[in-house]
Amino acid sequence: MKSLLKRAVEVSGLELTEDQRIHFVFVGARKIVEVNRRFLDRDNVTDVICFDYRDGDDTVPGGEEETAMEILICVDKAVMETEAHPEKHSYGGELALYIVHAILHATGEDDLDPEAKKRMRAAERRVLNVLCKEFDFNQIFKLKKCNEK
Repeated sequence: MKSLLKRAVEVSGLELTEDQRIHFVFVGARKIVEVNRRFLDRDNVTDVICFDYRDGDDTVPGGEEETAMEILICVDKAVMETEAHPEKHSYGGELALYIVHAILHATGEDDLDPEAKKRMRAAERRVLNVLCKEFDFNQIFKLKKCNEK
């Protein structure tokens, strides 16, 4: 998974210094709602939340590295979306989309208005098209049901 995350950053065009790192944190619905409430004053399950520490004094030091960003990705939202729309993406494809979506936000892309959303969707497709040739998302992100071992 580490190589997928690194490659997604490269293909998306996110510029980081050599000592900057992104921490990807995969969370459930309860945690994403808690963070959404606490930091964004929203009360819902969302796909991703990105904290960008590159501008300002809140960069988190980590020895030789610094945390430039923290990206929370909701695995439960991916399950909900793939169950509701199985024709769109597999579970692995949905999580890959969330990773790319969050990184693109960090590059300055947005999806708040229709034109910006159109550009962001095109950028998502472009990045995912490259990544899906190099990685099997379903091999990386395997969905296990509660009764499976």
